[in-house]
Parts: sequence; structure tokens; C-alpha cells
Amino acid sequence: MQYIATYNSSLSYWKSFFYRLTARRLFFLFVALFFVLLSLYMYLINATVRNVVQYGRLQAQNSALSVQVDSLQSSYIAQKSAISLSVAYSEGYQDARSPQFISSAVPVGPSVALSYKYP
Repeated sequence: MQYIATYNSSLSYWKSFFYRLTARRLFFLFVALFFVLLSLYMYLINATVRNVVQYGRLQAQNSALSVQVDSLQSSYIAQKSAISLSVAYSEGYQDARSPQFISSAVPVGPSVALSYKYP
């Protein structure tokens, strides 16, 4: 084999590598690089197809679960609307005799423990 340039030990590694390249070595380097890039391309295409198929499966599962949730919601609404005062009275619930409400008015004065005035 005929080198493009002679080997010189005083050159750095990369410079000596490039000086030792021949047309044959360069050809095999490009062929190897081509096969590496081709296999990488095939892997990425395969991964893309697998992700698209998985996305379709997840969409189908999502729609099935959505239908199931909708049926549960409709049965909940049906059961909720079936409750009436007569059903509550038959279960033992009674009306409150004297309802007590909490006042929303804030007491004013020094007796308020957590009083804070905003400027």
C-alpha cells in the first residue's frame, strides 16, 4: 500500500492518522460509516413505528375507560335523583327543630384574639 504521506513521529496523533489515509482506507471508512448510519436510521424508524402503535393502543384504552367512567356517572346521577324526602324519612332522618347558624359577622372589640388591621 502506498501512503499519501510518510509517517512522521513528531506529528500529533490526528495529523499522523490523516497523513496515513489511503484511498482504500478512506473507502472502507466511508463504507463502515454508511452501515453505522443505516443501522441507526433503521433503529429510529423502528422506534417511531413502535411508538405510533403504542399511542394507538393507549388511545383505545383511554376511550374504553372514558366510556366506563361515563356509565358510572350516569348510574350515580340516577341513584342521586332517586333520593327524596320520603326515602330520607323512611331511613330515619328527621327535620331539625331549631337550626343554628354561624354568623358571618366578625365581632368587633378587644376580645378578638386574632384581630389584624391592614394599613
